[in-house]
Amino acid sequence: MSSGTDKIVSSIMSEAQEKADVIIQDANAEVSAIQADAEKTAESEKTKILENGKKQSDMRYQQIISEAKMNARRAKLGAKEEVIDAAFNQAIGELKVKASSGDEDYEIALSKMIKEAADEIGSDDLIIQLNEADTNKLKGELSSDVDVDTFKLGDVIFTLGDPVDIIGGAIVKTHDGANKVTKTIDEAISNRDEYETLLGKLMKEAADELDHLNLLIHLNEVDTNKIKEGLGLHGLYSFKLEDINLTIGEPIDAIGGAILKTSNGEIEVNNTIDARLERYKSILRSEVAEVLFK
Repeated sequence: MSSGTDKIVSSIMSEAQEKADVIIQDANAEVSAIQADAEKTAESEKTKILENGKKQSDMRYQQIISEAKMNARRAKLGAKEEVIDAAFNQAIGELKVKASSGDEDYEIALSKMIKEAADEIGSDDLIIQLNEADTNKLKGELSSDVDVDTFKLGDVIFTLGDPVDIIGGAIVKTHDGANKVTKTIDEAISNRDEYETLLGKLMKEAADELDHLNLLIHLNEVDTNKIKEGLGLHGLYSFKLEDINLTIGEPIDAIGGAILKTSNGEIEVNNTIDARLERYKSILRSEVAEVLFK
């Protein structure tokens, strides 16, 4: 091969090598860019996954805490209701014993119930119905010289009717049945709190203690809805308790009663049944008996 040809071949090879080097360099650069972009994307995706995982973990943590608090409130409410039920059930059990054993307190209470019922009707000739034990006991005490089914208490003549299924107390009515007054322990138990009257009393006590003319009141959900329905308004709910303006706040988790607080929330009085139960549970049973026998 001539020197001229060699030069041409060498020039071609050199140019080809330069082009190949440029192509390889460009390819390596592109590979590096792709790798860098992939690493950046991977890091971004990794960060997103970690952030999402943390958010989900935080959300689950908050959910667990909320569920635990809710279950704790439910357990607390259930425990309080159990205390109330236990107290009343024990009181009822003791009342049944008193009513069936001729207890002196019961005898006095029964006489008072009968007199109150007769006074309400305003007649001097009435029919009286007692439980079976009291009916039999009264018949046994009546003189055999008179009608065994009739006795006199004060100026009122009572005729014994058929026994009724009650714990104690009496049902008194006119002979034609037009007027009847029930003064039984059973009725006292079933209407033991006369809740609306009790709620008004609890609100008034709390308001008097705060001594402000404008207060915020929190009730349980049932009482809140009932008062709102009674007001027939929408939005801001307010009502008067004597000279005090009460604005209804968010419902609270309570058996009954109310929490009252000043408008700025700095001072509050908790007069819920739950709070009173905690304060007076040691004497609850005796108070129940006193209410029923008053």
